[in-house]
Amino acid sequence: MVYGEGEVQATEVWLSVQEATRVLERFKAMPQLDRYKKTMDLDGFIKERTDKLQEKLHKVRRDADESETKILIVEAFYSRCAGLEDLTIEQLTSLGWMADAQLKIVNNSVYP
Repeated sequence: MVYGEGEVQATEVWLSVQEATRVLERFKAMPQLDRYKKTMDLDGFIKERTDKLQEKLHKVRRDADESETKILIVEAFYSRCAGLEDLTIEQLTSLGWMADAQLKIVNNSVYP
């Protein structure tokens, strides 16, 4: 069986020994450099997978922070929060960053 990246189900299943042998022979017949490119040891696989998952986690956290900041802006706009004194330093920093980003968008559209 051969599994594709991030797939639970096998993408290829060989029902016969002959078919599996044919694929392995084709792999062995490849030039050494090409064969090396397609080979990965367990440590390499785990490191690559971990790096990809860390990248996804970072993106999800960034998106969640941005969504939380947007909610804070809406609540402040509709006066649902008494003021900024109850916010954490991270929330205040995020609000400042988002306000700067929005001002740049507005300025770029007004003064292209």
